[in-house]
Amino acid sequence: AAEGGKRGTDDEKKSPLRELLEDLFPSHAFKKWLSIATSLTLDSCNVLARRFRRGKDFSLATGYREEKARIELTLGITPTSGWDADGDADDEQGLKERGMERSDADVGGYEMYYAEEDDDEGEDDEDAVDDDGDPGKDEKQRKKKKAKSDPAIYRSSSADEEGANVLFSSHAAWNSLSIVLRDQGVLRFVKYVSRQAPGDRWDVTGEWGVAEAEGF
Repeated sequence: AAEGGKRGTDDEKKSPLRELLEDLFPSHAFKKWLSIATSLTLDSCNVLARRFRRGKDFSLATGYREEKARIELTLGITPTSGWDADGDADDEQGLKERGMERSDADVGGYEMYYAEEDDDEGEDDEDAVDDDGDPGKDEKQRKKKKAKSDPAIYRSSSADEEGANVLFSSHAAWNSLSIVLRDQGVLRFVKYVSRQAPGDRWDVTGEWGVAEAEGF
């Protein structure tokens, strides 16, 4: 009977992932550490484990419209190497195993924060010039404005290609931690994971509301 009870205890033991999701990140101790590390007072907490499958998954670029800023944390738990084109020796070895060069190493799977462009300027003037009573043209303009205002539509521009709008970017990795203070006007997405990626992207992401922050 004693052995049976021990086996039952072992069976119910939490996995490391569940411990992160249910014990560590939601705990008061971790929130206190995060508050000290960021010099912010934090309140609400939301934690999620994510898997982005090779050749299938990505996340849309989404904006942030809340009045108060929030802390967004991502713990990388991707076990494979070879994701970062500018990476270390482990990434170099991962590329060689797949017969890839550095120049071909953009396999996606990275998380990016970038500044949302202000497209409101000049729209009123454009309407004044193009408003000639053509219903078809008006409909095209409405669709164009909707596309501009929809944060889920990521538009690559020369500024993006040069990195002018990129605020922060992190590749899939093992045991890497990023902490971002996010406010209005900042978009976030995870790039599509290429079929040539060394595996799936795994991470745990958390969000903490900022109760008090000077300037926010």
